[in-house]
Amino acid sequence: MRKVPNFRWWIAFLLFVATGLSFFDRQVLSTLAPVITRDLRIDNVAYSHAVSAFILSYAVMFTVGGRLIDWLGLRIGLALSVGLWTLASLLHGMTHSALELGLFRFLLGVGEGGCFPGTTKGAIEWFLRKERAVAVGFANGGSAFGAVVAPPVTVWISLRFGWRGAFFATGALGILWLVSWLIFFRLPQESRFVSPEELRHITEGGERVPSEATGGATARAEVLVSWSRLLQMKEVWGLMLTRFLIDPVFYFYMFWIPQYLSQRAIFRWQRSET
Repeated sequence: MRKVPNFRWWIAFLLFVATGLSFFDRQVLSTLAPVITRDLRIDNVAYSHAVSAFILSYAVMFTVGGRLIDWLGLRIGLALSVGLWTLASLLHGMTHSALELGLFRFLLGVGEGGCFPGTTKGAIEWFLRKERAVAVGFANGGSAFGAVVAPPVTVWISLRFGWRGAFFATGALGILWLVSWLIFFRLPQESRFVSPEELRHITEGGERVPSEATGGATARAEVLVSWSRLLQMKEVWGLMLTRFLIDPVFYFYMFWIPQYLSQRAIFRWQRSET
């Protein structure tokens, strides 16, 4: 098997794509909300319930998802996470009621909750300590990329294949990522693609990469911190406070601005007609 130079950065690219798909998939509904709500004949209240279902499940799994990935191992854990939200995206394209939309939105949040804990864990497992900040930043940067490209790409797909086709397209992208992940991702010492020189670089300084052959037991024994211990850290409280203050504003803009702009455009057009 031919070794790939700097293969750890190919892993970082897979993590980048994962976070990009995460933000891309969650924005398809908000971008196409005016069309979808009209087609399904649901009002803003029903739409808000679907949005809230996603936020609720995402908030819970964003906390629990990291623990589950530690338990399952990153390869299987992140695959299940992406697989679940890919399934949810595909189901969005088959929805016919407000109830179904809310259920599928809830499922999307369950899957996406493990994304960022998983990508951070991937950077820790594949990068030397001095490179991890750059690797984590690069991987998480996919979210910004996905958020920027989602609206124009989603509109372009929907104009050609309808709003249901947009959800099917994002589901297809998730399947392609999932296949690539299962083919290429292993821990460094188990990978067929990493060279001996790069493996020595990754483990430089005596940093040990845990083996998934043991189910990640070594990693759990060394890394897991109890919930009570976490809640004693001021950094954790600072992070929670920041998310508590910022996320409501962020998700309000993400899920409601397209609706507002569409309604304002219709209102102005009706006034011009009269």
